[in-house]
Amino acid sequence: MGAWEYGLFQSDNELDTMEEISSEAGKITNDPDFTLWYPKNKAATVSKLNDGLFHQLLERFQAKKWKHGIIYLAALSMQLGVKISEEDMQVLKDTLKRVKMFDEAKAQMKKGLEGYKNNGEEWDFESPGLHDTVTNGAPNTTPNANGEISRSWSWQLVIAD
Repeated sequence: MGAWEYGLFQSDNELDTMEEISSEAGKITNDPDFTLWYPKNKAATVSKLNDGLFHQLLERFQAKKWKHGIIYLAALSMQLGVKISEEDMQVLKDTLKRVKMFDEAKAQMKKGLEGYKNNGEEWDFESPGLHDTVTNGAPNTTPNANGEISRSWSWQLVIAD
């Protein structure tokens, strides 16, 4: 698994999880192109999630005991401004307590669950994804002489034959 930082949406594993969530949603909606990650028609996607798709997916992931699926379903939905029932919000909060993930990602999700207005307003996790990281530079994670990891950003192009 590759990771470029420790927040939400910052590892290959998380990108795979988001793809699996969208695939599952596509099966339910009978739309193989359905995605929660930068949907082409955001309004239609949000409408389907608000009309019960979010809850259906949540129930499926609970049945599978797929905690990462539950958390990333929530994160993707919150970024879109999906309205989530109080009961489902409690499931998300309970799941977050039991899921293993990077501390930074877990803190971002906790802040989101606590601050989400749940009124259709999109939530910004302030977590640069791969595209943003490539565009703005990769993190410098080389430990210094004291063993501390710098959070400075730099970019180095490596070309291999």
